[in-house]
Amino acid sequence: MKRFVPVIEFQAYLSNKCVCILLAFAALGAFVFVGCDTGPPQRQSPFYWGTNAVLYDAQDVNLIGSLGNPGKVGARVTFYWSDVEPTPGNWQFTVYDGLVKRAASGQIPVLGILAYAMKRVASAAASMQGTPWALSFCPPDDVEDFATFAAKVVARYPAVLYWEIWNEPNTVNFWRPSPDPVRYVELLKRSYAAIKAANPMAVVVLGGLSPGTGSGQVNTMNAASFLEAVYQNGGKNYFDAVGFHPYNGGVSPDSYLADYVNSVHNVMKQYGDVNKEIWVTEIGWFVGTQADALSETDQADYLSRAFTILHNLEFVERVYWYNLRDYGNQAPVNQPPPSVCGPIAGTPVDYGLFRVDGSSRPAADAFKKSLQ
Repeated sequence: MKRFVPVIEFQAYLSNKCVCILLAFAALGAFVFVGCDTGPPQRQSPFYWGTNAVLYDAQDVNLIGSLGNPGKVGARVTFYWSDVEPTPGNWQFTVYDGLVKRAASGQIPVLGILAYAMKRVASAAASMQGTPWALSFCPPDDVEDFATFAAKVVARYPAVLYWEIWNEPNTVNFWRPSPDPVRYVELLKRSYAAIKAANPMAVVVLGGLSPGTGSGQVNTMNAASFLEAVYQNGGKNYFDAVGFHPYNGGVSPDSYLADYVNSVHNVMKQYGDVNKEIWVTEIGWFVGTQADALSETDQADYLSRAFTILHNLEFVERVYWYNLRDYGNQAPVNQPPPSVCGPIAGTPVDYGLFRVDGSSRPAADAFKKSLQ
């Protein structure tokens, strides 16, 4: 019997950025392809970029326009209930009419955050200083009131198709006095029904979850645990995508980001919800001299690395950098105790792609390159 001689020669060559190996079999007198390292798999589904912004003036529109071709970069913007309905039934849309019009003029797709309560609708805020419509991070006593607000806003702006329900409901900063997934699901269910009735084409996003672990994450419920509680309390059919905010202080995204996002996706798989996407509605690193701050060069590098990692996760559909620019209306103040329903406050830090004067940081160039 003739024995085939094993491989006697290896040859490698580069063709179209693909390293292939040729195996030569002496007995066959032929070369056989046995492997080709093509690098990361090509993404099969669309991927979208955006940035958190306020759009209260033309500057934001122009800055977003400078990041990519028209329609390429979206904006995540908060629609404050306390602004829209300062007193019962007194609907005030002037600010947001202008905002939505500016976004349309710049071909900027808007993701609207429907958020927060006010003193007059949250009994826990009774002792809070300020007017009855003062912003409250305690949830409303009656979720139907919030659903009415959501329906009014969504009906008024049919061109805005993406709506996020609250922001970081798993944190003590934005859901006071402490995270409560049961109560959040109640608000989510009523809001989802109201939004879909107002605009059946609307996409409803679960309020962006803080990771609850890692550097800088305090007083939060772990994102995976909170999401699991949402499923356990019947929330599965009341959102179309999961919002997530994978921050980790000044840590490089290479060391944690994929694991963070996969931990959330694993919960979705556990509950048979893999047909939905994850939207990273906030991610960012700030610059300066404070703890966890980066240099502007490192901020740009981390942005590039993070966007590449997220792009390579097929189940991530969108990513919104926090923040478009440094907003000058912030002022250092003391953080109120967690039991207070009033606005979160603290020393501002600079996450912006652009500085407060509109000049660009290296991160803005990194953002542009990521779109190419």
